[in-house]
Amino acid sequence: MMTSAEGNLEQDMLRYRPFIEECFGGKRYTLEEVPGGRSFDIKAKAHCDGKDYMVKVIEGRLDREERNKNRIAWYQALWRIRHENPCVLGPLFYGMAAGRVVTITEWIKGEQLNEAFDKRPDSMVLFGKKAGRLLYELHHQEFVRRAAKSGGVSIAEKTARAVSELEQEIGRCGIDFRGMDRAMDYLKSNRAILSEERAGIVHNDIRPENFISAGGKLYIYDFDSGTIQDCFADFTYLSAISQEKYRPFSYAAIMSYFDLDIPEEFWKVNLYFSIIKLLDYAIYKYHKSGKRIVNQADNFVQLFHNYENPVPDWWGQIDEQYRDKL
Repeated sequence: MMTSAEGNLEQDMLRYRPFIEECFGGKRYTLEEVPGGRSFDIKAKAHCDGKDYMVKVIEGRLDREERNKNRIAWYQALWRIRHENPCVLGPLFYGMAAGRVVTITEWIKGEQLNEAFDKRPDSMVLFGKKAGRLLYELHHQEFVRRAAKSGGVSIAEKTARAVSELEQEIGRCGIDFRGMDRAMDYLKSNRAILSEERAGIVHNDIRPENFISAGGKLYIYDFDSGTIQDCFADFTYLSAISQEKYRPFSYAAIMSYFDLDIPEEFWKVNLYFSIIKLLDYAIYKYHKSGKRIVNQADNFVQLFHNYENPVPDWWGQIDEQYRDKL
């Protein structure tokens, strides 16, 4: 049984029904459409046997067999981590259906951290400390590193290919923005800072919206943009992109992750991947609207002192204000 406010969800999900029914053991269920995003084609809230779930049909094509295979391996790793740490909301079920990757995840009833912070700004440090510890547990999964090594996965080679593709696309589109030459020089001169020993599950979109507080616990979810990467890459949003009002959360999360002792190489790696995010966004905006980034480029120039200092300019002030509260 399916219901949809949009009226077409039942038709859209028809080809995936056998998979969903198998996952729910043939039990009666309903689906309610939920607004989608860039990383999936269909997202729905399922209700079955008194519980709620999130069902996602991940974007893909029938001819992208290798990509689909990689995504299945990705969700398999998240499934394993979830069984060890339920606060990591990996999928309960995952698999292929009609040529697409489909996942079913537990729906947690709680409060997203951005909503909590807007109501209770003084809770940011407490939740930041919890988020930092949760991220540390997520990143430091030894089986992930072993699997990456045995599978011949090199994050340095993977990142080099990604950067090369970005450079080529920027050249083809004629994209330019303030500080771009210095940003590109930073990438070229710091290729050796990535570490295969830090390879791990990277969420790739760490922001308050992707954490939920419920029943005294903090959960992290929405891993559809994630990958295997140098785990220091997972802090770009917190350090460089997050709204100014959320910086106490970002500060507490990073400090907690490193137990108050941040290694120097962290900031260098963080800037490296922050620049990659900036380039990716510049390309995305150009293709979407034909416009070039302005505010974001100016912010990066200011944040990182024209790319001469990898520590963001807001860090010192926040450190003085909140260090005693950690």
